[in-house]
Formats: sequence, C-alpha cells, structure tokens
Amino acid sequence: MKPKIIVLLMMCFILLGCGSIKPGVYKTICELYHSPALILILNNDGTFQYIKPYVDEKIVGKWEKSNDILILEADYFKLQEEGNVEPLYKFTESKGNDTYKIKGNKLLVYSLDDGYSSKCHLVRISDDTEKFKDYKLPK
Repeated sequence: MKPKIIVLLMMCFILLGCGSIKPGVYKTICELYHSPALILILNNDGTFQYIKPYVDEKIVGKWEKSNDILILEADYFKLQEEGNVEPLYKFTESKGNDTYKIKGNKLLVYSLDDGYSSKCHLVRISDDTEKFKDYKLPK
C-alpha cells in the first residue's frame, strides 16, 4: 500500500511541476553583445516587463497562463504588428502577443518554423522581481 501512495504522490508532483509558472525573473540563453537578448520579469499582480539591450522604452503588459502556455500581451506588440514600431519588441513569432511553452523552469520560444523550440529559451534566474525592476542592460 505504501509504495502505491509514494508513486501516486510522485506522479502528482511531476504533473503539477511541468506546466506551472511562478512570478520571477527569466532570461534568455542567447546573448546580444555579451548581454542576455531578453530579461522577462513576471510580477505577482499579473503584469510583466521586458528588458532588452539597446531599448530604452519600458515594454510592459499583462501575462496569463493557459494550460502549459504563458501568454504575454502588450500594446507595443500590437503596434509592432501594424508596422508602427521600431525596433522589434516581440521575442516570439506568435500573432498579437508573445507565447511561451512552460517546461519546468524553462520557457520555450514560439516560432513559425519550429513551433515551440528550445533555441534561445528562457530560464528562471530569480524570485526577486524588485531587484530587477529598474535593471538596465549595459549599452
């Protein structure tokens, strides 16, 4: 009886851990001039902030989770699709928003060619969103 309970508990932890997302700080594994190409801050209140090298504007919006997909919505993303914004603010190729597949502590990036890919995926680096709130990448 005990082994069945242990196996059942382990399966629950595995299933819950795969698609869960926690507020915190994530960065891409890809670099641009020796800096992360993107830092993503997910706040507890359902808002997010992108920090990108060479982009002075604060890219902010709202985030939500749908099953194992993280969806980011921002006004800048809509303006970009209309061709009204340069440089590019979006990091994924999903239409109208940025989407990531949640895989443990990784966020897989959506591209039109590959679907959700581990190329340039984001990894969780901190729980402390306040520490990164006004963080600027070097120029």
